[in-house]
Amino acid sequence: MNQFRKKYDFEYVPFGTDIIHKAMEMQEDWCTWRDCESSDLLSAENRTISKILTQWETIKGLTGGAIIANQKMAGYTIAERLTDDTLVIHFEKGNPDYKGIYQAINQMFLERSGNTFEFVNREQDLDIQGLRKAKLSYHPVNFIKKYKITLNRS
Repeated sequence: MNQFRKKYDFEYVPFGTDIIHKAMEMQEDWCTWRDCESSDLLSAENRTISKILTQWETIKGLTGGAIIANQKMAGYTIAERLTDDTLVIHFEKGNPDYKGIYQAINQMFLERSGNTFEFVNREQDLDIQGLRKAKLSYHPVNFIKKYKITLNRS
C-alpha cells in the first residue's frame, strides 16, 4: 500500500454516474488483459458488471469507489450494505500496470466508507487459487466451506 502511494500520482473518488464511462472502459481493458472470452466464468462476470454499470442509477443501495491515475481509472470497487454491521464487496477490479492497485482500492474504499462496518464480506473465491490466496491474505475471521455436488443420472 505504501509503495502504491509513493509510486503513483492518483486521486480516490466515490463511485457515481460521472465516472461510469471510465469504469466501462477499464472493464473492457480488464477483459482483454484476462481474456474473458476464453472463460465462461469471466464472460458471465463481465456481462453482470456491464449490466450493473449501465443500470447504476436504478439499483438501490450500491456504493463504491475508484482510483483515477493519469486521467484513467486504475481500479474500482462496487459494494453494498449486507446487514447493519456487514459490507459486501461485489466487484473489485484493477489495472495490472499499477502495482498494489487491489490493496489500494480496498483500503481507500473501506477508509472512506465511514468505518461503520465490523465485517467485510469479500464473497466467494470461485475455487480460483490466486483469488483464494488474495482473499486469505486479509485473514478472514470466518468463511463458509462450500461443496459442489454432481448427480449422475443413470
